[in-house]
Amino acid sequence: MNAAYSTSDAGGTGELPSSSSYFSALARYLQSQVGTDDRESLRTIGVISCTAGEGVTTVATNLAIAAAGDHFGPVLLVDANLQQPDIATLFGVDSHLGLANVLNRDRAAMEVLKSSPVENLSLMLAGEYDSEHSALVDAQVAQDLFEVLADVFKLTIVDLPPLSQSSISGVLVAQLEGILVVVEEGCVEEPAAREIRQQLLEVGAHLLGVVYNKATRVASTIPGSSPSDGFRRDFASNS
Repeated sequence: MNAAYSTSDAGGTGELPSSSSYFSALARYLQSQVGTDDRESLRTIGVISCTAGEGVTTVATNLAIAAAGDHFGPVLLVDANLQQPDIATLFGVDSHLGLANVLNRDRAAMEVLKSSPVENLSLMLAGEYDSEHSALVDAQVAQDLFEVLADVFKLTIVDLPPLSQSSISGVLVAQLEGILVVVEEGCVEEPAAREIRQQLLEVGAHLLGVVYNKATRVASTIPGSSPSDGFRRDFASNS
């Protein structure tokens, strides 16, 4: 994304990134993709990167705000960064309950949802992180969670930590209907990006494409968007 569409990572500032025409176009494109179980569109999407600090939270948050603003229906933003969560501070909300409590079977999904200042957008914060229990997350629990959320929300966007930093990411990635990979221009070399792509495929990810954060020259493949918008589907191909 070039400067006209991207925002600086506002994690920890309490300031919401502004929505944009780019994220609206991306949200509409993702909604046009066919989901699983005969759903008319994707309902659960994860956003992940090769390394920390590439703008995943910014992309996930802007995408969620854009989708909520375009009246797709109820939208949920999930903070899966259990060790270093940012969503609560970003939206100015506070709760000790969230995703970790659901994965640890302490709470039901609907018990930990929070409203946000954005109309049509709800939040599932990180919750109480316990490294001992979180390392033992059951794939079935994750599957059940996203099935419940898919029945309630038109779109659920999950802000994921890199695979290398959390074993939970691999479990969640496998249960989501689609994955967007964020790559910051100049931060990750192509071999590293292709390596993370292979790792994601190995854990069962359905790759939708890559968002080039802070990109200056990237040909877009989002219908109706400009060439500098920075989204490419070829990252998801098997070639």
